[in-house]
Amino acid sequence: MVTGSDKSVLLRGIGPTLSTFSVPNALSGPTLSLYQGSSLLKTDEAWGGSPTLSAAFSLVGAFPLAPASLDSALLANVSPGAYTAQVSGSSSGVALAEIYDADPSQSPVGRLVNISARAQVGTGEGELIIGFVVRGTTTEHLLIRAVGPGLTQFGVGGVLAAPQLNIYDAAGNLIQSNAGWGGTSDLQAAFAKTGAFPLSSTSADAALIADLPAGSYTAVISGSGDTTGVALAEIYEVP
Repeated sequence: MVTGSDKSVLLRGIGPTLSTFSVPNALSGPTLSLYQGSSLLKTDEAWGGSPTLSAAFSLVGAFPLAPASLDSALLANVSPGAYTAQVSGSSSGVALAEIYDADPSQSPVGRLVNISARAQVGTGEGELIIGFVVRGTTTEHLLIRAVGPGLTQFGVGGVLAAPQLNIYDAAGNLIQSNAGWGGTSDLQAAFAKTGAFPLSSTSADAALIADLPAGSYTAVISGSGDTTGVALAEIYEVP
């Protein structure tokens, strides 16, 4: 979700390059597509070593890609609104979907205020891992959710029955966790402020509020008791 004014974003669908990080079963040829609603805005297969994209990788601190790799990437200038990036392939495999604020200014008018990802959550290496970076000089007030049972209201089947949400800092230290958000008033207020869809107060969905200084963080979603299923990871900037 983008608010304020137009924003430049860098999107990447990484498959083959994951093997250099010892990730098994990487998706061999990811296709990256950007949608607004049902309208396809841009798509890419094999980024091609573009100098413009290479410069964008350097600007945002993204790890480099070999010019001939079959990973996908694109730059887009988007207006305020909601968008969906989809990573797919002709075969199955592990992929990394990335979105970066590519505006060169540290204080742009347009803001990237919400990111989310829906995926199948497995066990061990199959857990859903979301990395995010907070930049600037002030603490960021964030709402982070792991929604499983709450997806059934949208007709999603095979959901993760009891998500476990863990937040780690760059050193790998567990800094916050939640399983079963409990219907608390502070979280309900955060849902309303950010426009997040409501959750039943008795649901087993996970949610927490984190005040985080600049740095790199990881949200890991697993299933209580090594259960599996579809879950939605969400990160919102709370105004």
